[in-house]
Amino acid sequence: MHEMTEKLHDFLLEHIDEMSQEWLDLREVEKDSIYTADASSETTEYLRVQNQYFTRKIVKVLTGESLDTLSDWAQDVATKRAQRGDSLYHSIHHF
Repeated sequence: MHEMTEKLHDFLLEHIDEMSQEWLDLREVEKDSIYTADASSETTEYLRVQNQYFTRKIVKVLTGESLDTLSDWAQDVATKRAQRGDSLYHSIHHF
């Protein structure tokens, strides 16, 4: 891996908690949305875990890792969002 790519990779992983928190802090109150700022602490933690998983997978591409496993995760998240009745618009907007 190129030195700059490695530094970027390491930096992103070192700051993953901060990035997730900043993303969560940007949420607004939204009726009938999993992403709402007034979601329960359990939902917020679920979103944090999902966000960090996604970020780690994307960052691993910098090391040459494939994104193949990301499709299974995306399918799981999409299924859960659909079962909850979350709109596709909200999911894409927060993506």
